[in-house]
Amino acid sequence: MKSDSQKALKRVTNYPAISQSLSHEERAVASALINDFEKSGVGMPQSTRARFVDLNDKILALGQAFTEVSHPYVDHVEFDDPVKSLEGLPPPHIQHLMNNTKKKGKSNVAAVRTGSPLAYSVLRLAQREESRRAMYVALNSGSPRQLGLLEEMLRTRGELANLLGKESYGEMTLGDKMVQSPEHAMRFLESAAKSHRPLAESDLSILQNLKRRHTNNPSAQVEAWDQYFYTRFVSPSPSHSTDTSPSEPLTTSSLRPYFTIGNTFKGLSTLFQSLYGIRLEPSTTLLGETWHSEVRKLDVVHETEGKIGTIYCDLLQREDGGRKYDSAAHFTVRCSRLVTREEMRERRWEGDGFRNKEAEKVVEGGVKQLPVIVLVTDFVRSQGGGATLLSFEDVKTLFHEMGHAMHSMLARTDYQHIAGTRVQMDFVEVPSVFTEHFTSSPSFLATFARHHKTNEPAQITHLKSFLSCQQSQTFKALELQNQIQMALLDQLYHSSLATSPSFSTTQILKDLQNRVNVFP
Repeated sequence: MKSDSQKALKRVTNYPAISQSLSHEERAVASALINDFEKSGVGMPQSTRARFVDLNDKILALGQAFTEVSHPYVDHVEFDDPVKSLEGLPPPHIQHLMNNTKKKGKSNVAAVRTGSPLAYSVLRLAQREESRRAMYVALNSGSPRQLGLLEEMLRTRGELANLLGKESYGEMTLGDKMVQSPEHAMRFLESAAKSHRPLAESDLSILQNLKRRHTNNPSAQVEAWDQYFYTRFVSPSPSHSTDTSPSEPLTTSSLRPYFTIGNTFKGLSTLFQSLYGIRLEPSTTLLGETWHSEVRKLDVVHETEGKIGTIYCDLLQREDGGRKYDSAAHFTVRCSRLVTREEMRERRWEGDGFRNKEAEKVVEGGVKQLPVIVLVTDFVRSQGGGATLLSFEDVKTLFHEMGHAMHSMLARTDYQHIAGTRVQMDFVEVPSVFTEHFTSSPSFLATFARHHKTNEPAQITHLKSFLSCQQSQTFKALELQNQIQMALLDQLYHSSLATSPSFSTTQILKDLQNRVNVFP
């Protein structure tokens, strides 16, 4: 049946008299379905099909096995004389580590587990470079089993792509994306790495000067394990202070009282009204409509068209340790699509007892099914029943996920196959990142950031100062260069190299680091 559908779709798209009569949207759906059929091995001979299934099963098993061991191979690092070797960490933390190690029969030793938050505290706070280096190496350690699983998984993906007539897994995956091919992706990333490198080197030179002053060594070279330690000494001013006295890390505690969930949603509604002519309106729920009493329902209302969709918001951690999805996410419950009059007749639409007339709109040609999405976050609830206050990172997260929600709301497609976030993977984050970007505007934040007790607005000068601190402390150029390197590594790991006899993930990484990484 699937093979017949694939053949029929290909005949339609390959026959000009028919394909030219299709709308752009219909051609996009047909192309997406054909690609799905091909990637699923539909139409293969039975013997080849069996091999296709085996390879997919193997990839799934290898991926699961790799995930289960995707942690540092070194379990912990022991530091002798920790008062000196871990100088810079809070003394209570050092004492706690020493007490734990003493219980195991070792005195004057502190063991820091690579899976604990304290491991990153060592990178950020420890004065001794030897200690930072030891922790960095441990955190990036891998085992022969990890490497074996990774390389076997990449080889198997390459074999699967070859079975489908593709040169590499990258070609198989990117062929129906906006970037179109691995060659285009590599060309873009190589260009980005080259043009961005001077900015990363500028950040690196600031850290190197700091290290030379801090160590009184004019020839000292900044290393990868130095990055988080020395960025703490940089002031928020654009000129980048080189004061080497330790400073407290910047926090969002001073701004948290200005960001309640209610105020933040008001800000989102104001933004969407300005951009798209839509607003968010709280709505009542029916008995049994939601899965938890704290879930809130929002109607998305257009200024001329009325209601265009529904968003359910499940935002807070469960009380008493109750379980829920613990990451921020956007889930599509129902896509936007057109229910044609023919389909309505076939399904006896008017007599459907489960039909929800609030979730549809009569349009020319039938009924438009309105989208329904769920927004889930795991924000920390307030103590004592007061207003829940959001950190600045929480605010950015909410704007990001609501960007996905708006993508789902505003997609006016007739077919669910390409509705909302069901687009090419290299485009799907654009609406969310665009929406999140507004949180970098002090003037916009000032429109809704109000103190939860006094209702006083946040001062725009304070917001500017805070955002300046955020931007200067992150050393974005170094971080972006690292992201470009990881993207290049992903392309190389999924290139035709994966099926070559000499394939080595370690060697590929070394060669790439020598070419792209700005650290020595």
